Amino acid sequence: MRLSVFLLLLVSGVFIIMSVSIFFIIDDLVKNEKNTKQETISAIASDFSALLSSDLNERISDIQVLSSPNSPLLNPELTMSEKNDYLLLFKENYPSYDSLSVYDKYGTKLYDTRNLGIGNNIAESVIFTHTRDNLFYYDRTPIIVDDLEKTALSNILPIIRFSSSLITDEGEFEGLVIANYNVVSLFNNLLKMSDPSFEYALITDKNSIIVKSVNYEILDDSIISPHFTSDSVTVDDDWIIAISYLPDFQRYVDHDELLVVVKINSNVAFNKIHENQFYLQLTAATVAGLLLFIVLLAMRKLSKELLYIDSILNNITIGKTLRKKKLLFDEMRGLESEVLSTEKVLNEEKSSNQEKLDMFEQTNDIIQLVASGDLSKKLPPNNSDSEDIALLKLNINSSIEKLKKLEDDKQSFAAMITHELKTPLVPIKGFIQMLSKEKLGKLTDDQKDAVDEIHKSSEVLYNLIENILLAQRSNVKQRSLNLTTINSSKILNSAFAKLSTAMKDKNIEFKKIPHSNVSFIGDFDLLIEVFTNLIQNAIDFVPVKFGKITISCKENDNNILFSITDNGIGIPKEKQNDIFSKFYQVDSSATRKHGGSGLGLAICKDLIESMGGQIWFTSQVNRGTTFNFTLPLAN
Repeated sequence: MRLSVFLLLLVSGVFIIMSVSIFFIIDDLVKNEKNTKQETISAIASDFSALLSSDLNERISDIQVLSSPNSPLLNPELTMSEKNDYLLLFKENYPSYDSLSVYDKYGTKLYDTRNLGIGNNIAESVIFTHTRDNLFYYDRTPIIVDDLEKTALSNILPIIRFSSSLITDEGEFEGLVIANYNVVSLFNNLLKMSDPSFEYALITDKNSIIVKSVNYEILDDSIISPHFTSDSVTVDDDWIIAISYLPDFQRYVDHDELLVVVKINSNVAFNKIHENQFYLQLTAATVAGLLLFIVLLAMRKLSKELLYIDSILNNITIGKTLRKKKLLFDEMRGLESEVLSTEKVLNEEKSSNQEKLDMFEQTNDIIQLVASGDLSKKLPPNNSDSEDIALLKLNINSSIEKLKKLEDDKQSFAAMITHELKTPLVPIKGFIQMLSKEKLGKLTDDQKDAVDEIHKSSEVLYNLIENILLAQRSNVKQRSLNLTTINSSKILNSAFAKLSTAMKDKNIEFKKIPHSNVSFIGDFDLLIEVFTNLIQNAIDFVPVKFGKITISCKENDNNILFSITDNGIGIPKEKQNDIFSKFYQVDSSATRKHGGSGLGLAICKDLIESMGGQIWFTSQVNRGTTFNFTLPLAN
């Protein structure tokens, strides 16, 4: 049965490859046929353009002969009648000319092969002035000067007017000769040699038609004009249009461009191609369908057995009992045996893994509690057969006991040391106040300065002790929050008022900017502590002169955002990751310039997070630092 599976897969692969290949081949054939059609129409347009240009260049030669100094038209000994006979003879030899006329140097028509408009004056016309100034001129638009002439010529007739100045040997301008050339005869001769399925026209780039084939469908400017960009073939939903501009044939003044248009309706051009494409694709689809039907019948049995294997795999995952089934394909029978033998191993592993998973979840819960400072929980007593799990539980519980003892010792030591430090500070501060108020006698200026220094140092020591106590309470979760609704402007004003005096003493520019006045949730007293720590920290690090500190607040999504910005020395990038750690100092050397316990920022972080907020900062060395923290709005 292995061979049958191989053959089925092989047939499927061949079917897919053949179907795709047929459609690609048909598509390429259609593209090649369309490209050939476009190349053909482009070549026809180029040939038409070249032949017309060649003929029009010959007409330039004609007009040059008529206007040469040796021309009878400049012979003073000939009468006007004789000169007119010369023009009639010239026209008889070149029947494509519609008419020839001669004008004097003042623009008055002297004679004409049609004997029309004699005496009319064209001195103010473009053709007269341009021909006089440029010797030669070409104009596709005839000059119509009277009603009689209007009946013979019109703007839509296939007339191209060539003109030349009549210059004597002495260089005197004597007038001009104009030849009206009809391109119909030449155009019709070219049509006889062309494919009648195409439409042909000689037009200007303003879409004015000079001459066209009988089957030429006139298109609106909006349709034809976009195709005038250059000599090219363009294809859209309705037309294939080839444009070929006639080369310049001695034009000395700008005119509308002349171009040959060869076009064919897209449906007409591609109808046969589309029919062939349809029948080829229909045949390919029929063959592919038959092959697919055969392959589907052959694969049906294999598909059912694959579904059966899938079902027993699903049953393993949900714990259902498996039953063997008679299968046709050897591979499916082998796979079934492997699945059934694996089931037993999986069941054994499942029991062991579940016990390990339970242990992992319990351990993770304990770790989360320990990380948050809660050492009251332990792992339950061991009831497992696994020695590894029993040993792990024992080690974890032992470690928790050790941590709990260390925490108790630390708390006792902190309470003792802060009490012992705080107790003597009370009378020291009392005596300092009595001395500063001169209740124990008058003080000299030096004595007053000394008392002030003692007072400042005692305040620093007192704040340090308070910070240690606050940090210890935060560690064991002894702090109780008094969460209330607080007005953002009120808390900002309170912080500003509390620290303004310190700013004046150090000549620091202190600003508050309440961008928003909203209500939020927090502990008012603890927030004042946060502001005090952050602003005091900024005071320590701004310049002695020109120091600036700004506090502000604004709404930020569903939070209120407070910012404390200074222009201090900034925090080096390599120090920023540890800035919220307890007892951390940016400069921890013995010679550091700034004091402090290193607890202030750690306390701020703990207080803000306990109120449901976040705190962070941005800093640049020698540019300053901004501390930001958010708290949830009241709504």
